[in-house]
Amino acid sequence: MRRSLWRTLILLCPLVCAALVLVDRGAQSANAPTQTPAQTDTTFEKAVQPFFANHCYACHSDERQTGDLSLETFKTPVSLIKDRATMKLILGKLNSGAMPPAKMPRPKPEDVKAITQWLSQQLATEPAKATTPIGAAKPTEVNAGHITARRLNRIEYDNTVRDLLRRRSSRLRRFPTG
Repeated sequence: MRRSLWRTLILLCPLVCAALVLVDRGAQSANAPTQTPAQTDTTFEKAVQPFFANHCYACHSDERQTGDLSLETFKTPVSLIKDRATMKLILGKLNSGAMPPAKMPRPKPEDVKAITQWLSQQLATEPAKATTPIGAAKPTEVNAGHITARRLNRIEYDNTVRDLLRRRSSRLRRFPTG
């Protein structure tokens, strides 16, 4: 009776773990709003670009470049999306209320919310995969959010079961694989 219970637990544990991973991925993708490239362009042109013009260009223009940042260089959504570090910086400053500075006129909260939502959505999407030649420098930012589950080989499985159950069994050698 006890042995069959352990066998059942050993078989069910990986299945339960796999199911939890799949459910978690489904929940993450369901929560993330998706925008088509046309919607991204429209949002950028109707909300982001005017916001930058009204509240940011006074200090962050090509001529002034306060903090070594010029937002005028981002004429298209693609140009801003490619610079993820700048998007993170802008999002952080807007969320903390550090920008625009206190001496400047404050934007409406709904305008700030629209911009931060757009930036968050763009940062949540995977950056386009660029092929880099062999020997080229790798990008400094690595997205470690996706972890691929892999199967254990027979030796790893035996060692795991031995560590968990604190016993060595030759029955595990007959466990079907493949």
